[in-house]
Amino acid sequence: MDRNKNSLTDSYGWLLPIFNYLSWIISCNQLRRYYDDVTLVTDSQGYDVLINKLHLPYTDVIVSLDCLNHYNPNLWALAKIKAYQSIKEPFIHVDGDVFIWTKIDESLRDHELIVQNEETTTDYYGKMWRDIRHAISYMPEEMKRYDLHIDNKAYNMGIFGGTDIDFIQRYTYKAFDFVDKKTDNIIYNAYRGVINCFCTHYYMTNHVEWKVKFPANQPKATLPILTKAHQKKLMDYLKDNFTFPNLGILVCLSTGLRIGEVCALKWSDINMDTGLLHVNCTIERIYIVDSDKPHTEIVINTPKTKNSLREIPLSKELVRIFKSLMKVVNKDYYVLTNNTKPTEPRTYRNYFNKLLKQLDIPRLKFHGLRHSFATRCIESHCDYKTVSVLLGHADISTTLNLYVHPNEEQKRSCIDKMMRYMK
Repeated sequence: MDRNKNSLTDSYGWLLPIFNYLSWIISCNQLRRYYDDVTLVTDSQGYDVLINKLHLPYTDVIVSLDCLNHYNPNLWALAKIKAYQSIKEPFIHVDGDVFIWTKIDESLRDHELIVQNEETTTDYYGKMWRDIRHAISYMPEEMKRYDLHIDNKAYNMGIFGGTDIDFIQRYTYKAFDFVDKKTDNIIYNAYRGVINCFCTHYYMTNHVEWKVKFPANQPKATLPILTKAHQKKLMDYLKDNFTFPNLGILVCLSTGLRIGEVCALKWSDINMDTGLLHVNCTIERIYIVDSDKPHTEIVINTPKTKNSLREIPLSKELVRIFKSLMKVVNKDYYVLTNNTKPTEPRTYRNYFNKLLKQLDIPRLKFHGLRHSFATRCIESHCDYKTVSVLLGHADISTTLNLYVHPNEEQKRSCIDKMMRYMK
């Protein structure tokens, strides 16, 4: 090793290209063990190697990164940042050298920001920062704030994603803005440090950490749900205090709808002749970048998977409520607003949080309503496959892993039944 090298000139990467290729092979095959749909975002060279030569089993390929060819090839992270920029809905990005050991926890679906792991700043990071600090001619505000922190953090972004598309889009534009302003003398580690801190500053102040854990005998985290007492209290209040937003919460507790699905629900999606609620749309706020002035817009799309397109029978309580409303509502209106303009998920979350506080019910993420619905179904001995279909899960294993956890009594009963069968 050259002792004269420092963090500005040190070289990072694989010892041999074959190790890089092997990492892609293992990573892709691990993902396909647990997911039916795995999309590769790459450039034409990556397509040639990974698809034409290695024949990796990605289910979809997007060749969109050739636009980065004019950048310094050492700025390898630009490729995945560009990939983040192109995604307009909640996602989880996995690097080609990351091997997942199990399906990523379903409970992360509703998290705003997901980052692989956190490392408290060590002497190594301090030295790296001293090396690059003097070399940064353009200093973003995020970097200035980062410079003042004594206990800085570093974040591994081999796994990255979340539901806060607005932040992620802003983050990617700040990253490219920094790189573009330093085109002439961009320094690899300076760039890496700045990109990291854009995420760090926001993450430290706004989000709860999630760490990837390798296989171990660890107890599963308990899903956030309403207790039966709190659920009954909430449902009684919703029935006695009618508003259209309150009706939406009652619908979620009675059907397991996701927040984007209930925000996109129209009166025309409710068929009183059959007593069925049709789920065919979801709503989200995305960051629009294909314009002179980037901005956010509410977008209504079809649900993420074909399984999410589903029909859910209405409870007798909902049938009674809807029957009286159908006489006076416009079928083209949204249920939550009863007009042509929908409610966006963020606004509806805020309403829900205030309602829980008003009723003195412990704080719960909106997605906890869906978990509560599924849990109550399982507790009342509903068929697992039916529950899976109602929730719109692509695979019954998702339902089983999330909600089916036999207690001691159930396990003893199973053993007793087996022994009686053997007599």
